[in-house]
Amino acid sequence: MFELSLLFLFTATLVKIVPYLLLILLPFRSYYRYSLLKTMGAVFFFIIIFVLGAHLILPVGSTLLEWQIYYSTSASLLGLLLCFMLIKGNFFKIIFNFFVILCYAKDVDYYGIYLEAYILNTKTLGLDLGALVFCYILVLAFTFPFMWLFVTKLLLPVIQKKEQAAFWDFLWIVPFSFYALYHLGMDPDDSLAKAFINGKNALPIQLAWSTGTFLSFGMMLQMLKENIQNELLNNKLQVAALRIDLQRKEFDRLNNTIEETRRSRHNLRQHLVLIKHYVQEGDLPSLDNYLNKYIKAMDKDASLTVCENSYFNAIIQHYYSLAKEKNIEVELAFDLPKDLPLPETDTAVLLGNMFENALEACERQTSGRRFIQAKGAMVSGNMLAITVKNSFDHEIHKVGDAFISSKRDAKGIGTESIRIIAERYNGLAKFKINDGVFEASVLLSTQPDAPQSDK
Repeated sequence: MFELSLLFLFTATLVKIVPYLLLILLPFRSYYRYSLLKTMGAVFFFIIIFVLGAHLILPVGSTLLEWQIYYSTSASLLGLLLCFMLIKGNFFKIIFNFFVILCYAKDVDYYGIYLEAYILNTKTLGLDLGALVFCYILVLAFTFPFMWLFVTKLLLPVIQKKEQAAFWDFLWIVPFSFYALYHLGMDPDDSLAKAFINGKNALPIQLAWSTGTFLSFGMMLQMLKENIQNELLNNKLQVAALRIDLQRKEFDRLNNTIEETRRSRHNLRQHLVLIKHYVQEGDLPSLDNYLNKYIKAMDKDASLTVCENSYFNAIIQHYYSLAKEKNIEVELAFDLPKDLPLPETDTAVLLGNMFENALEACERQTSGRRFIQAKGAMVSGNMLAITVKNSFDHEIHKVGDAFISSKRDAKGIGTESIRIIAERYNGLAKFKINDGVFEASVLLSTQPDAPQSDK
């Protein structure tokens, strides 16, 4: 028995909480609700509350075992609450990361007690405070760099993706299950676990458990990482296909322009003959009327310029031409600057899917006015807003917030891609249906520090 002084409580809390808080908060550093200074202040306040709670709740003369129970319970509950307060992001991603780190914390607890019991031959399992602290810090110092690599190389690339994929709703169950089994069946604080630690085969079994746990996490994260890379590759393939299509259209336009130039040269002689006739006759009103009609005809045939941004302009021109070929009315209102800090890959996929969906809906329409209305502009300085409306007359199916593809009985790839790209740039995507009009709206950040898929 010994008194748990404030100095001990504060020191033990720093050693047993701060390293894990660092690992828990690291993957979400771009998701902090507050500035780094305020976040650190909140962490410090959490530590003070935790220490004062132990000092007030635990009676004088409490044992180290009683403090361990307080630590296990309070650190889990208060730590998870702290994460939700400091981090904005997917609820289930936070839980997944939290319990992965708690599994590591349980391993450090176990190996620290094992080292004290067997290497130092104390057999006291936590009553030799100096030996326990020394062994715990030794285990933590040896394993922390490996856990840091695990977090930064495997966990961080997956957690930082903006996509709210459905599997995150269930994936957290895996580390939670490992932690629950560990806590209930192998907790170093209970008598059953103490007997296990004293057992002959304790260390090999624990090593096998730890290895299996983090191999499971590692393989799962590696598969998710490869899935993300495949998604990026698919986006790039979509962009490549769109670029090829744009190049083909431009080639067709070039051929048409050459042919039109030949016809214009042939027709130009006729125009000049008529102009010469009006001049010789002195019929200036007829000449003026004829020239006005000719100028209007030339303006009508001029290339479409939607906005100053050349890449947006090229993509919109492409779909504008396709719509006109199908006799679909198109109204455009884009006011975008020449330079936008967005990668061409995501821009092409976003705009391409929005216009492609609208075009396909209009093509399927068998009655009524067929139209596409699109507009885009910068709002609040660094937010890009794009809206595309289109007519339709077919039935649209939904499951929850997801639209079902008209081509197959599955979630629509186009709307899902739009949603994913919006989330990737700290934005959102909304889809509305009203009286035969489908509206897709996107709002996303153009700040340089916004996550980018191809950088």
